This record gives sequence, structure tokens and C-alpha cells, in this order.
Amino acid sequence: MNDEGRGRVSTPAFSLPMKKSALVFLFLALAVIAARAATVSIANGPGRLILQIGSGAATINQVNISVPGASVGNGIAVASSSVTPADPTCPANSVLIDAQARSQNNQPRTATLTADSSAPLTSGGFTIPFSQVAWTSTTPGGGPNGCLNSPVTIPSGVFTGAAGQSLVSFGTAQRACVCAQFSYLNQNIVSAGTYAGRVTYTLAMP
Repeated sequence: MNDEGRGRVSTPAFSLPMKKSALVFLFLALAVIAARAATVSIANGPGRLILQIGSGAATINQVNISVPGASVGNGIAVASSSVTPADPTCPANSVLIDAQARSQNNQPRTATLTADSSAPLTSGGFTIPFSQVAWTSTTPGGGPNGCLNSPVTIPSGVFTGAAGQSLVSFGTAQRACVCAQFSYLNQNIVSAGTYAGRVTYTLAMP
């Protein structure tokens, strides 16, 4: 996207090598360097923000969590049982969160990823605050989008139920990329029902 400084996505919806070997490797590496050199020139370009939440499909990813009636409010967290549509980059029942930033003319800037979970999950007239929903972050481990060794990770955490919860900040020409598995903390006695809500993620670079 162009350098408007903001990306916005709504999702998810909730319903020891040996010494001898090392010396050999070093010799081979020096031989390659002596034989051939290469240069890579990267030109300046416009500022850019890229934010992907979930599979990248047009459909907003839905995270499903099912709590048995006998377990309601016992304080044992319940992890997501499915995510639709599934993302091949992440393990089952997880959601990809991928944020990238690049500034123009090599000018250092800071990008920040925030989440808006201010609107609670609802079922009829009953509500559950998003502060009852947590996530566990893991390294994606590869995939077609190249998230294998992201230099910045998004820590595991719990939604605050606020409109501008900061998840991570990172410098330009960097990437924050994790797979997040969501869970319901199950700390309160609530009425039976199917509760639905939505979290909106925003990536901004002032």
C-alpha cells in the first residue's frame, strides 16, 4: 500500500559442529568468496505498510471456541477448536498475524500494531468482554509468505478490551510475524449462548 501511514484489517471473528568440520566449512566459504563477488543495489522507494491477519482471503477469519456447560467459569482456559478459513502457514486452529513496514528515502520511522477489542462479544442481551480472550504466539515456521525468521515477534498476551491496545512496535524495514492461537480464559459464570465479536487490528507509521 502507499505511504498513508496506516493499515487496517478486521479479524478474527470469534463464534555443536566438530572443529574439523568447521575448519573445512570456513575454507570452502573463503574459496567461494575469492572466486566470485556479488553486489546488490536496492533503490529508494515509497513508504509502505503491509498487514495481513489470517489467511489473506476476502473472508474475515473466524475463531471458534467451544466451552462445555459443566466447565463454564472454572478458570481453565479453553483453546480455539477451529479457524475458518484455515491458513496453511500456521498450525491448525491458529491465525497468522503479519505486519511489515518500510519508509521512503531511508528515513527511520517506527510502526506500531494495535488492536481494538472495545466492543464485547455478545449473545442476545448478554456480553463477554474481550479481556476474557488471550492468545499464544508461535513462530510461523515458513510458508509461501516467507515468515520463517521474522526479526520481530508479537508477544503472547490478553486483550484489554480497549480501543488502542499496543501489541508491538518496530523500526522500518522490519517485519513482525507470528501465528496466534486464541483461547477463552473462562473466569466468569455466564449465560449459555453463542457469543460473537470482532477485533480490529491497525498498523500505523507516523
